[in-house]
Amino acid sequence: MEKKKTTPPPVLDSYLQLVYLKAKVKWAEWMDRQSSRLGTKGIRILFIAVSTLFGTICLLLILSGGQLFYTKPHLRPDAIQTVRAPSSAIDKAASPDTTAMKQIKMFHNYMEDLSMTESGRKTRDSILEARPGLPDSIRILESIYNNKKSD
Repeated sequence: MEKKKTTPPPVLDSYLQLVYLKAKVKWAEWMDRQSSRLGTKGIRILFIAVSTLFGTICLLLILSGGQLFYTKPHLRPDAIQTVRAPSSAIDKAASPDTTAMKQIKMFHNYMEDLSMTESGRKTRDSILEARPGLPDSIRILESIYNNKKSD
């Protein structure tokens, strides 16, 4: 069963919007009172000071590569291990006519047999509809085995 998402009632939503609007108005009035006490020269000085402060912090972050306030991690990541390619002796020992190749051939025969009758075609179509990438995967596996056979 899926849980249905509940939406807040419209009354609560409108109340929250009203509270948010009042808070914004109070903030704007307070900022207006603060800036009215400063003249244009004071506002310019404040602007330059704040811009310099934030610019300095940004410059320090850029120059430190984002590591300015960074502490060493408590967990160390594992080293990346390279994947070793199998030796040629293993490739030569593996026969291209393995059980997997036999199963692929049996699957092809089964799908061909299904194509012979009307009910078989329905079964085949339902299989292909449920797993649309199956024929491509089988084709890729066959090409891998055929490439091993030619090597």
